[in-house]
Amino acid sequence: MKKNLQNLIDLINRLDLRVLIFLVIFLSTFSLRLNENEEEYFVFAKAFANPHWIPGALSIRDAPGTRIIFDSVVGWLLGFASFEQVAVLGRALCALLFAFPLARIFRKLQFTNLEGIFVLQLICAMVHQSFFGKEWMFLSFETKVLSYVFVFYSIYYLLSDRNRLAVFFAGLAVYFHVLVGGWYLIALFLYFVAARVPWRVVFSSALILAVLLTPLGYYLAGTYLLDNPNVIDGTQVSWVYVYVRNPHHLDVLRQLRQIGSSAQIGVALSAAAAWLCVNTFLKNKSPELRKLSLLALAIFCQQLLSIVAAMFDTGGVFLKFYPYRTSSLSLFLTLLILMLLYKEAAGGQRVTATSLGHSGAGRSGPSAVVTVMVAGLALGLASKVCVNAVDSYAVVFPSVRQTAKISLYQWVKTNTPPDAVILDLNDRPRDNLDFIRKTDRDSFSVYKFVPTTNRLIYEWYQRALEKDRVAKNISVLPEVKSKYKINYVLSTKPLTHENLRPVYQNEFYFLYAS
Repeated sequence: MKKNLQNLIDLINRLDLRVLIFLVIFLSTFSLRLNENEEEYFVFAKAFANPHWIPGALSIRDAPGTRIIFDSVVGWLLGFASFEQVAVLGRALCALLFAFPLARIFRKLQFTNLEGIFVLQLICAMVHQSFFGKEWMFLSFETKVLSYVFVFYSIYYLLSDRNRLAVFFAGLAVYFHVLVGGWYLIALFLYFVAARVPWRVVFSSALILAVLLTPLGYYLAGTYLLDNPNVIDGTQVSWVYVYVRNPHHLDVLRQLRQIGSSAQIGVALSAAAAWLCVNTFLKNKSPELRKLSLLALAIFCQQLLSIVAAMFDTGGVFLKFYPYRTSSLSLFLTLLILMLLYKEAAGGQRVTATSLGHSGAGRSGPSAVVTVMVAGLALGLASKVCVNAVDSYAVVFPSVRQTAKISLYQWVKTNTPPDAVILDLNDRPRDNLDFIRKTDRDSFSVYKFVPTTNRLIYEWYQRALEKDRVAKNISVLPEVKSKYKINYVLSTKPLTHENLRPVYQNEFYFLYAS
């Protein structure tokens, strides 16, 4: 048994680390089922690339913002490839791009292949890859995932004392996601101050950043600063965005008041990790450990200040910028620190097959740790592959209910005019996210498809309220139709109203012309 384990570890450590990282991330994310964010962003991308895709559709309007590169490329691909094909290709691309900076970081920290991919798989196996805030880095094909590629390059150059390059790549991260890159940039400059980086380096880095981001800033200012009021008809749009649409990400204070909530556990773990970083920075002489600890501390301080600010931000003016998004990065840094501390406690011994083979009597520590690493890697990867396989199977071999949904979609696509608007009364906000892309028709209100500019968010909120009114009382439908175009009403149960005419039904769905 031990010899087989030795052979497996030898094989892992002989392979190219970049290949292993690619395989771990790709196998952990491969699925024919689209993630909810992909359902949203792919639709926005297709609408951006082809404005005439669905004439007059309200639910697919949005300003691309820093998604403009993503929307241009993905929207073009969706002109001839399916959503599922683009998702698989995009996830493979993300896995490939991640392989290069992560391999550099692991080598810089002198991790063996097994140590590196064990840390990576720990993160990939998590449903939410963060202490709290329900964020992730390795999951779907979207702009924030691409932004993390450049954040990891920046961390590598920071560890290599090439601070200007660290800032440059952080700036590139902003081009793909202004919040992922922006919050990391704040932590990076806090790190510079705490680490007493020479002011000339800080100044020149800031100058590089200013030159790099000026075109993006000019472009975004025209979208989000001009004619983008926060209060419209008495409604505070930031409150809607934070406390109506995204409380699971942003309303951490409410979650902290729930005994035993994941937020309570996550914030407590963050505090413990911050204390670990303080001790490590003060007592440890390793340059890499001190740099990682100081960077993580800068991020933890930003999170703490954000929690304090949230106590006063009842309107969501600050929280709408996702200040807890950095919790995914702080988790990643914490795991790197823990691995380095273990290696140091083990006398700097590298976790290899050789160390396993010589861990005889009185030296069972390395053997046990290696066994745990291999088992954790195998179980974590197997669990993700299994879940993704089940999801993919459901796409290829749909259930009875899914088959009924497909039949409904085909009927709508074939028998309704291209500019038809369907009001879906389903009260489960995550259901039917694929309606628009599979029918080429507009859905009156899609809870998931929230836009980014204030006027469009306000319109989205008003349609959500009207949908809720009709779902509760079908008699208000004529009043809603006097304000909005609605051609059909879709329900999972029979409806009775003088203005509704049945046009299609199956075992699960009922469609009415209105």
